[in-house]
Amino acid sequence: MKITPLHLAALADAAVPGLVPIGIHVVAENVGDRFHVGFVIDDQERAWVVRVPGDPVSAALQDASIPFIEEVADRLPFDVPAPAGVAALGDGRRAMVYPYLHGRIVDFALLPAGPGIATGIGAAIAALHDVPVDALDETGVPVYDAEECRHRHVSDVDRGARTGLVPAELLTRWERTLDDVSWWRFATVPVHGYLSNAHLLADFPTEDTSSGRVSALVSWEGAKIGDPAEDLASLARSAPPEAVDTVFGAYAQYRREPVDPHLRERARLLGELRVLSRLLAAHNRGDEAAVSHVVRTMHRLVQVIAEDGPISGAHEEARGALPVVFEDEPADEDWYSSTSPTARRTGSTPLAERESESATLQPVEARPSDPNDETHDRESQTVETEHPVDSVAASDGAHPAKGRGATRAGTPAHGHGRVVEFEEFEELGEPDRGPARSDR
Repeated sequence: MKITPLHLAALADAAVPGLVPIGIHVVAENVGDRFHVGFVIDDQERAWVVRVPGDPVSAALQDASIPFIEEVADRLPFDVPAPAGVAALGDGRRAMVYPYLHGRIVDFALLPAGPGIATGIGAAIAALHDVPVDALDETGVPVYDAEECRHRHVSDVDRGARTGLVPAELLTRWERTLDDVSWWRFATVPVHGYLSNAHLLADFPTEDTSSGRVSALVSWEGAKIGDPAEDLASLARSAPPEAVDTVFGAYAQYRREPVDPHLRERARLLGELRVLSRLLAAHNRGDEAAVSHVVRTMHRLVQVIAEDGPISGAHEEARGALPVVFEDEPADEDWYSSTSPTARRTGSTPLAERESESATLQPVEARPSDPNDETHDRESQTVETEHPVDSVAASDGAHPAKGRGATRAGTPAHGHGRVVEFEEFEELGEPDRGPARSDR
């Protein structure tokens, strides 16, 4: 079944009392239809995100993340997608609606060292990890101690070895570090679970990266109590060494508890093991093209490790490049992807001008990644993408939603809403059709 812009508008109307949608931005994904995401403008010029799970697994992950999000929302110095309401679809899935979160996606490979956004990232992750674990007892997220974290990685490496596809050099490297018990003595903390550049939004008051701060974290389906290195793995693997120094230095400075001495090395290891996760996922679903791609990535990783160099050659370019794109004027396609860097952006479509067929969500083809590319790997290993495109700019706040403050007073943050059958989109009325907009 195709999810059209009017479906998303109807879900937003059902989930949040008083929300009257008058315009729609649509984001289509090619991650096995994991989520359909739309951006809705209401009659008060507030912007909302509508997120519809594409399958029961994704629905369960999203539902499980909501109590965690609601508990940490007021404990963090940045915004999170705290739902203003949910709408049931009648088949067990529920759409989540939350205020649009402002910010730009930052390219970790171009992250500058020193004060500014790198320091802000370290401080933001520290704030999440300092949330008391006992405050999350009733959220139902998975809880792992340090030994359980290590055992899960050992199990993945063993599974990888049985495929016969993992280079011996990597197996030896991973087994050696997993066997070193000194690496695996740490206190577990609340973690995002898969913190990549696609999930971190930054605000820049001026066109200077030193002014940057983290404005929001999105996509919390991997939230758990676990290894703090998980949230630093993408940075340790992707960012220039000087920027990694800044992030880890700020993280240690802002943490209320001492940082374990092997955090950085373990984060780098977990970044490498995410390539293994991609291999296992592709192998499990019998995707030979994806398997071949990941195996080539692993062999390039072997070469990089042998040269004792950075994971990506992009780091030399980072010294003169900016990690974000600044636009003089807001562009329709600059609405951020709240889930994956493979998202497709379409233009804003007022309900009175939409062409439902041309605006229907369609998948897009993404180009192959290099060893530095980050994917939306999930621990369930059932719905990953293997070939993400580069993330660049995000919305510059053309449609204010005021973060969590956009939620109406008295609106339940996590209600069941009413059940929406897709035919209900007709309740919006049949507007006069204007000129059809191209599906960008």
